[in-house]
Amino acid sequence: MVMRYDGGLQAREFLLDSYNCAGDSTEGGCERWEGPKCRSNGDKYETKTITATDVSSTKHSTYNESVTLYDCKDMCWKDCECLGVYAGDDNKYEVGCLFLIGVYVEGDIRGDSYQLITTPHRSNESKRKLLDWSMRGYMAPEYAMEGIFSVKSDVYSFGVMMLEIVSGKKNTSNFQFDRPINLVGYAWELWKHGASLELVDPTLSDSCCKSQVLRCITLGLLCVEDSPLDRPTMSDVISMLNGEMQLPLPKRPAFSIARNMVDETNSMVEKEKENYTINGRLSMSEMDPR
Repeated sequence: MVMRYDGGLQAREFLLDSYNCAGDSTEGGCERWEGPKCRSNGDKYETKTITATDVSSTKHSTYNESVTLYDCKDMCWKDCECLGVYAGDDNKYEVGCLFLIGVYVEGDIRGDSYQLITTPHRSNESKRKLLDWSMRGYMAPEYAMEGIFSVKSDVYSFGVMMLEIVSGKKNTSNFQFDRPINLVGYAWELWKHGASLELVDPTLSDSCCKSQVLRCITLGLLCVEDSPLDRPTMSDVISMLNGEMQLPLPKRPAFSIARNMVDETNSMVEKEKENYTINGRLSMSEMDPR
């Protein structure tokens, strides 16, 4: 008979859950099982394929050939830092328990199998925190909300940095429009109203080539679009910077706080026309949100 991580007792196919004891008395052999305060109703283990990120970490328990997966899950359950336990059936991590701590990417077919502790309520709270972090930083929306990471996630980060370079401001800066918005949202609002040059760092405004700066701003907005499929590849980014490819019209970016307050019809958008001359090539784009 084995005690499971949730306090239940299991003997082969037979399972006695902790609630069968009701926790009222120990006279009949039952003892009330108290879980750690960091666990709540609805918490459970689920098998998922994940890849640890650079900001995550793993730690081993003491190597012991007699330790089972149930033992590992029990130890993880009691450790509030632990997110899950390695559940692979190979000897990749030798003998013992391997606990996951930190951020991970879910769904990578090249990843490892883990038993992860999932909590519906805490997951929503974590998403809220990640969303807030993303609106202020470089994290792509699909990674913040769904844990999906791709090369287009890096394109998003590149777009944010490009807007920061042009403006001399961090994405964490607050700008006032009709409400406080971040740098990405501010760049979008200025672009819609044909005032993109207001974004430029004053130390650059007198010496820069305006057409090149406008190209960089537009390209930055293309890179931070909500859908990864709409963002350009890095090879396209290079071609656009060199003037070898015409810039498409950017869509409303991810994490633009005012995004739901503005109608998408052309009647509410001022058209912006600019000549782009880079490396001796001339192209004309009519700037109008899609």
